[in-house]
Amino acid sequence: MLILLIICTVVSAGGMPTIAAYAFIPALRLFVTPGKLKTAKWNNGRFSTPFLWISFVWNLFVLTTLISPYYFPVSADTFNYAPVIFGGVTIFALCAYWTVPQDRWLSQQKIKEIRDNEAWDRAQGTRSQGSDDVAKDL
Repeated sequence: MLILLIICTVVSAGGMPTIAAYAFIPALRLFVTPGKLKTAKWNNGRFSTPFLWISFVWNLFVLTTLISPYYFPVSADTFNYAPVIFGGVTIFALCAYWTVPQDRWLSQQKIKEIRDNEAWDRAQGTRSQGSDDVAKDL
């Protein structure tokens, strides 16, 4: 039973950030920027808001399923440690974001080099290899 609990906890801990991000996107669209974003060439029209609600509720349901315990009554042997792992990694990431200087993550010099290379490529009329180049080769 211990190995099954470990496997389930690792799978839940791996899936939680993805599902949380998938829930975060419609939540932002619903609560922070309702009706403020430009519509794309293709959109869901009047069904956009219901689809956002469905996506948000479904992802919250999946997230709560991933963090719930697997067996009852809950003890140290049956506890789902995925929320603890998720919380620890999130706290560590936030602390690093607030304490490590921005230049340590990506220096302004490196950003300038990237922009200069992109400007040079545009001036020369060349593109970096991307999906368009691959599609032409096929």
